[in-house]
Amino acid sequence: MAARRPKPRFSTYGLSTAFGQVTTLSDTGLCIFRKGRMDVCIGDEFEMNIQHPQLTKPMRVKVARIERLGLFRHEIGLEFVAMDPITLATLQAITQDTHDELIGPR
Repeated sequence: MAARRPKPRFSTYGLSTAFGQVTTLSDTGLCIFRKGRMDVCIGDEFEMNIQHPQLTKPMRVKVARIERLGLFRHEIGLEFVAMDPITLATLQAITQDTHDELIGPR
């Protein structure tokens, strides 16, 4: 049985990146749905912009997991490498009205 996450994940609506659509957000990272060829590997670090109609913020992330969902469809778990608390609080605040806490297994 897998250990429980120390922090909850939240569904997000309106958050995206050039890398893919943000599906969940937590204090430690985010999950992205990506269509297209896979051009990253587990352990890769890179900087990307997270976008919302009210905000665009750069952030540094590390690929924690890659799950293949189909041909050229992947779910990618990214850990925040350097996330300042103000940016994280801003992201949570702008998505607060449009998120549902995910409870239990997906």
